[in-house]
Amino acid sequence: MSQTPDPHASKMRPRRKRRRVLFACLALGLIVGLAELGGAVAWRIMTGEMFTWGRASVAREQARTGDGAIGNHSTTRSDAELRAVRHGSMLHPYLGFVHDGQNLTDPSLPISRFGLHGKHPIRQRSSDRYIVGILGGSAALMLGLYGEQGLLASLQRSPHIAGRKIEIVNMALGGYKQPQQLLALQLMLVLGGEFDCILNLDGFNEVALVNENVPLGVPAWFPRSWARLLDAQPSPEQLARLGHIAVLAEQRRASARTGDTLWWSPLAQFVWLWRDRDAAAKLATLRQEAERATPADNPAIKGPGTDGQTVQQASDDMVRVWQRASRQLHALCEQNGIRYFHFLQPNQYVPDSKPMGAEELAAAFDPMNAWRPFVVRGFPKLQAAGKELQAAGIAFTDLTNIFSDHPEPIYTDTCCHFNRHGNTILANHIAAAVRSTIDLAGIELQRIVAVPERLQLTSPITRTPIQVLGVGADGRTHDVSGVGFGTRITAAPADNVDIASNGSIRAARRGDATLRIAKDGMTATVEVTADWPDIFEGEDALPAANNEVPIIRLNSQEVAAGAKTITVDCSNMPKAPMRLLATSPRPLPTSPIAVTTLGLKLTPITNDGTTARVQISVTVPPGHPQFLRFYALDASLTTVTAASNTVVITRN
Repeated sequence: MSQTPDPHASKMRPRRKRRRVLFACLALGLIVGLAELGGAVAWRIMTGEMFTWGRASVAREQARTGDGAIGNHSTTRSDAELRAVRHGSMLHPYLGFVHDGQNLTDPSLPISRFGLHGKHPIRQRSSDRYIVGILGGSAALMLGLYGEQGLLASLQRSPHIAGRKIEIVNMALGGYKQPQQLLALQLMLVLGGEFDCILNLDGFNEVALVNENVPLGVPAWFPRSWARLLDAQPSPEQLARLGHIAVLAEQRRASARTGDTLWWSPLAQFVWLWRDRDAAAKLATLRQEAERATPADNPAIKGPGTDGQTVQQASDDMVRVWQRASRQLHALCEQNGIRYFHFLQPNQYVPDSKPMGAEELAAAFDPMNAWRPFVVRGFPKLQAAGKELQAAGIAFTDLTNIFSDHPEPIYTDTCCHFNRHGNTILANHIAAAVRSTIDLAGIELQRIVAVPERLQLTSPITRTPIQVLGVGADGRTHDVSGVGFGTRITAAPADNVDIASNGSIRAARRGDATLRIAKDGMTATVEVTADWPDIFEGEDALPAANNEVPIIRLNSQEVAAGAKTITVDCSNMPKAPMRLLATSPRPLPTSPIAVTTLGLKLTPITNDGTTARVQISVTVPPGHPQFLRFYALDASLTTVTAASNTVVITRN
C-alpha cells in the first residue's frame, strides 16, 4: 500500500539545507577571520610592530627595490648602499666611480651626463646667482636632495645673498671619501665650473669604509669596493655567486608582486614577509661573500698595497688623509675666491649624541654593526683633527651633537642616514654656519629681540616663524633664528607648542603658552594664544587627474556630543588601486605611506563607489587636535594621486 508523502517534511528539507549552507558559510567565515587575525598576530611577533596595510605596502616596496631589512638589525651595509656602488655605478678616470644614468631610472633622482645627481654641474658665477657646491658621501648627497629646501630657505635670509638665485650643485655620491671630494672639486674647476661656496659634509666613510678595501690588499684611500668595481674577470666561483644573486633578487621582486595582489590579507602578507626575509638573508650572505671574494691578481686593483696595515691602523691613517684633504680644499677654494665650509657629519654610533626611543633603536641602531667600532674609535680622532683645522683658520664645524635635543626618530637605517626631518635640521645648522661667517663676522651682539612679541594661532596645521634678531653695538639687527645659531626656544607648558629647528612653531593644543628664547646668555619671550573651531578644515587638498577634489565631512553632532567614535563621510573619491582614510595626532603629510613615525592609523576604503562612510576613533586628549585626511594611491601603493583637505577634530 503506497504511503502519502508528508508535505511538511518536504518543506523542511530545503530549510535544513539552507541552514546547513548558512552554518557552513559562517563557520568558513569564522575560520578565515581567525586565520587572518593569526596572520596579523604573527606579523606583530615577527616585526615587533602591529600589522597595518601601510606597513605591509612599505615592506613590499622595499623588497621590490632591494631596500628591505633582513630583520630589525643588519650587520652588513644596506642594499641601497650596495646598489650605489655596484648596480648604479661605472668607472671614472679621475673620481673612481660615478653613477650611470642609463641604469638609474628613478625620475626623482636625475643623473647628468657627468654621472652626478642633478643638472649640469658646470655653472658660472654672476651678480644675480649664488652657486653652492656640496661634497661628500651619501649623507651629503641626501642633504642636497632632501634638505635642499631647508638649506635654500635659511641661506636666503642672509642680506648678502638675498635677491640672488641660489643654485645647488651636488658633487656628492654614496660611498665617496677623501680624496674623492678634493678631486671632484678640482675636476669641476678645471672644466670651467665656478662656485661662491663649497659645503663639505663627511667623516663617516673615511673611518668606517676601510674594511671594504684593506682586507683585500687595497689601500684604504682607494675608492670604496675598488676590487669589485675593477674586477673585470671574476673567477668561476664569483660568477656563480653573482648569477645566484641576480636570480634571487628577481624571485624576491616577483614574490612582492604576488603580495601586491593579496594586499588585503594579513595572513598572506605574513606568509610573504616570512618568505621574503628568508630570501633577503640568503641575498645578504651571498653579497657579503661576493664583496669579500679574493680579487684577481691585478696591480690596478691593489695599487701600492697596504704596507701590511691592519684595518684599524688604516682607519686611523684615513683621519690624517681626511684632514690633509680638507686643508687642500680650503687652499683651493681660497685661490678661486670661494668660501669653504667643512662639517663633520652626525652618526648614531657617536656615544650620547642622540636620545633614541624604541622605534628608532629597532630601525637604526645595531650594537653588532660592523661599522660601529670604527665610529666609536674614529670620530674622537676626527673631532680632534677638526679642532686643528679650526686653529688653522679653516671653517670647520662639528655637527655630531645636533640631534642631542631631538628624541623623535631621525636615523633611517643602521648606517648613517637621516629622514627628511633630520636633513632639514642638518640643513639649518649648515646654513647657520655659512651665515654666521658671512653676516656676523666681527660683530658682537648686545641683546636679542623676538618678532612678533605676541602671537595668536588660529590653525593647528600652519607653522608660524618666530624671527629672532640679534642687536649689535651699532643698533643694527641680524637674523639669528634657528638652532644652528645656538638660538634655543622652549615653551611653557612644554606640550602646548611644537617647535622646529628653524625657529618656526605650531600649536600642538589649544591654550596659552610662553616661549622663552635664549642665545649666548641673552633672552627674549613671546606670548602665544592658540584656538580654533572644534572642526577645522585645512586648505591642502590634492585634486585628482580630473581636477575633482576628494571631500571628507564629519558628523558635527557626534563631535559636539563628545562621542568616542565619529562618522566620516567621504565623497568625490576617485577610482584608485588603494583608497585610505588616515588619522594622526600630528599634521598629515602628502604621502602617508612614506611616513612611519607620526602615529598614523590607516583605514582602507574597499568599495568602488565615489562615496563611503567610515567610523574612526577619537583618541587624543582634550584640547589636542586629531588630524584626518583621505588619500588615493597609485598601483605602487606609495604615490598619492589625490588627497582631501586635512580635517581636524579638537575638543575640550
